[in-house]
Amino acid sequence: MDSKRKVDEQDEEIQSKLARLEDDISYDALDAHSLRRLLLTFEKKVTKNQQMRAKFPDTPEKFMDSEIEVDEEIKKLHLVAASPELYLEVVKLKSIPTIVSLLVHENADICIDAIELLNELVDSVSQSPDSNAFIDELISSQLLEVLVQTLDRLNEKQTEDFEAIHNILGIFENLLEVKPTIGTLIISKTELLKFLLGKIKTKGYDEIRLYASELLAILMQTDSVIQQEVVSKGGIDAFLIAIAQYRHTEPSSSEEKELVENLFDCLCSALLVTENRILFDKAEGIQLMILLLKSKGSLHASALKVISFALTRCITSCKRFVEVLGLKTLFAAFMKTGKKKKSTNEKDYEEHLLSTISNLLLYLDPKSNEFERVLAKFTENSGEKIERLVELHEKYYSQLQEADSLIEQRRIQEELDQDQVYLERLENGLFVLQLVDLVLVITASSDPEIRKTVLQLLNLRNINVEEVQKIVGEYIDNLGDTEGEKEKEQKHVFELIKNF
Repeated sequence: MDSKRKVDEQDEEIQSKLARLEDDISYDALDAHSLRRLLLTFEKKVTKNQQMRAKFPDTPEKFMDSEIEVDEEIKKLHLVAASPELYLEVVKLKSIPTIVSLLVHENADICIDAIELLNELVDSVSQSPDSNAFIDELISSQLLEVLVQTLDRLNEKQTEDFEAIHNILGIFENLLEVKPTIGTLIISKTELLKFLLGKIKTKGYDEIRLYASELLAILMQTDSVIQQEVVSKGGIDAFLIAIAQYRHTEPSSSEEKELVENLFDCLCSALLVTENRILFDKAEGIQLMILLLKSKGSLHASALKVISFALTRCITSCKRFVEVLGLKTLFAAFMKTGKKKKSTNEKDYEEHLLSTISNLLLYLDPKSNEFERVLAKFTENSGEKIERLVELHEKYYSQLQEADSLIEQRRIQEELDQDQVYLERLENGLFVLQLVDLVLVITASSDPEIRKTVLQLLNLRNINVEEVQKIVGEYIDNLGDTEGEKEKEQKHVFELIKNF
């Protein structure tokens, strides 16, 4: 007991001296020559410390001074982050493996300081002309694996450890920003996903949980393999459980709302994969999103976005949506567009509404009870929803006309090609206009009474039928092909256009 107490007291003395160093160290400007000298000194101090620890493992006073010297050299290396043009020299001098090795140092303070140093270095890597060489050296030094192993060593209830965890996540974020393809390496070589999913399953808000949600959202946007890997590890359930905490309560701050929005983004990324839409349905994700949409709280727009992703080209999800009484909530929201809070992006909101409605009309069997229930919504209240569609046609057609003149100027000045012009037009209202007119065509072609109402309203507003047909035709011509669905969908809609 006395021996252990003595070691603890000596460790405390080391930590105290290391802390005092932070106020004592000064830095000079770096060039290639001074950098080499700095790194060589750093290597010598680390080697000396390793030797002293190996020689006197149970006698801290014997290696105390060498420990302090290592920490001092780590702090001096922070200056390197201010000179990213010298990063190639760091690679050539093979100093990165030594820095990474300090993450497993027995002294927790040295480990934490090394994490802080690496975070600063990686934060500046985008400014280096040799960023790829620097990142490759980090990866070959097993930084990814060691960082995740270090997470298990840290206790986020301790302030310094909490900051170290935050810095580790910062390193991953900065690496992904500079080199997005590194995401697949992170997933294949480490257990980072396990840590991130574990964090978002916890309740309440803290900065680490927010950062975990951000990293998951970034990772899932980079690669379908990562999307599948996250889902295979229970990602959909984890996201839904975390979001369900806000069924009856609002996020308490803008930061907490950002956290929840990141989780919605993760779901949307997962739902880009067809198989995941089936898993989402089985996890009762559609029911939860309908409840959030019905609540009219700050998360209702995000819930609608997830619904639109879940129903895209998915017969199972479309049927489920009707079965669990989603139509009433959906069309109530549809009739209230234009009255949204300023915080809601009206164009995006209307796009997701129309995407959901068009998918229901396209992918439900026209002879099914579910399809008839969707179609019946357009005959309620003297065809008010058809009138709303025509209003939206006018709104987005007008917006597109205004945008077209500006896009034409850009086409000439910037020599935009045909695809670039089309993408610009989509961004400026064409895509929503296409969805509006697609719904008009399908409903009018499916019911004589609706067709009569549509034609009357178009005539009243001086809207040419051929104009609507042309817009829908352009939409069909530019459909992306998902699992061979393009040709089938084109044929179906072309028949509807002829009937219209």
